[in-house]
Amino acid sequence: MNSFKVLDLKENNRFTDDLFLDKTFLLLSRGGALPLDTIKALKDWQFTTVYSNGNFSVSDLEWISSWTDKNF
Repeated sequence: MNSFKVLDLKENNRFTDDLFLDKTFLLLSRGGALPLDTIKALKDWQFTTVYSNGNFSVSDLEWISSWTDKNF
C-alpha cells in the first residue's frame, strides 16, 4: 500500500484507488474529489499519513485516463 503525507494533500485531489486512514477505515472512494474539510479534519486529529493501493492523481484528466485503463 502506498502512503501519502496529509500535508501534501490539496482540495479536490483524486486517487486512482480508494484512500484509507488505516488498513480498514475508508476516507474516499476511488476517483472522488478530496474535500478541504476532510484535509482540515485529518490535520486537527493529528493524522500525518493516509494510504491507497493507487496513486495520487493531480488532475481530472489523469484520473480519467487511469480509470479508463482499468475498466476498458
